[in-house]
Amino acid sequence: SMLSRKQWVLGALVLLTVGPRWLYADMAPDYRPRGQAALSVALIAAASEGDVEGARKLLKRGANPAWEKPARYQIDAFSIENGPALISAIRAQHIEVLRMFLDERPQLIQTHGAALLSEILAGPPWLHSPTVDLAFLKLLIERKVELNPRGTTPLMLAAARGHVDAVRTLLAAGADPSRRGSDGKTALARAKEAKPPKPE
Repeated sequence: SMLSRKQWVLGALVLLTVGPRWLYADMAPDYRPRGQAALSVALIAAASEGDVEGARKLLKRGANPAWEKPARYQIDAFSIENGPALISAIRAQHIEVLRMFLDERPQLIQTHGAALLSEILAGPPWLHSPTVDLAFLKLLIERKVELNPRGTTPLMLAAARGHVDAVRTLLAAGADPSRRGSDGKTALARAKEAKPPKPE
């Protein structure tokens, strides 16, 4: 029978924490994730799988939801290519995991709010999604994410990609349409230049 998500994450945690020799046989000792890094790798797996309680336990053990895998950690046995656990939760569409991260670590909204908004509105460089999950956007707005930072604002990102519903949501939440980016353009100017997103 197939392993449950919790069993899979627990197994990943045990393997990464204990560090069996066969798993790292082709890696130099300094290239093996240990301590917080091992926990954080397991946290990425939990976030990707939507395991809220498993992720919560890893947080309490010291895992860092904003930890990014160094390039030297090449472990084919695990999918740890989705960026930090915070980003993995968004890409895997597990909003309850992201909500738990923000509940347990409220400071993340100040330190990583801009990166989370960028991921939701623009996505990773290799993906141009025609839609925005408004539930994720509204969650960040509820947590008082900064909507009018210097430089490129969330409203500009949404407008540039033609995400009409996201633009409306941001405007209703207090996003300032008069702000200009480093190129001197407002969100409206970017919207006029935007190409309508292609349906999937």
